[in-house]
Amino acid sequence: MLAMLGVGIWALQSGGRAIGLGPAVFITAMTAGGILGLRGPALPLLEAGVALSVLFVGLLIITEGRMPQRAALATIAAAAVFHGYAHGSELPASASPLFYSAGFVVATTGIHLAGTAAATALRRAAGLLPLHALGAALAGSGIVLVFF
Repeated sequence: MLAMLGVGIWALQSGGRAIGLGPAVFITAMTAGGILGLRGPALPLLEAGVALSVLFVGLLIITEGRMPQRAALATIAAAAVFHGYAHGSELPASASPLFYSAGFVVATTGIHLAGTAAATALRRAAGLLPLHALGAALAGSGIVLVFF
């Protein structure tokens, strides 16, 4: 959830096409990862990949989109594959893969929108500092998740 909120924040910070493109790339790559999780082989270092994605999205926010947009989007896509794989591999035996997948896509979209809305409100109220603080908190959370 933290990475998804972060993608919404990063998208707003980056502006322009990134506002829609960042979440769209995440959702598309997450869906592909989910399909792999449902059907594919084991993904090595799954938990580390999820944790590192939180760290990297936090760093994207801290750097205010200074990374070339294609590189940032590639980072977001890689993070999303890990998140999707985790969702797909956790499909309950009694659940419909279609409805389960649709649920995590809809929920992810909502979380991206929440991140963008929160970033908009914070930026209007207090400028960029709160966004940098959120990026630092995400990066710090990623570090904690990686090591603990």
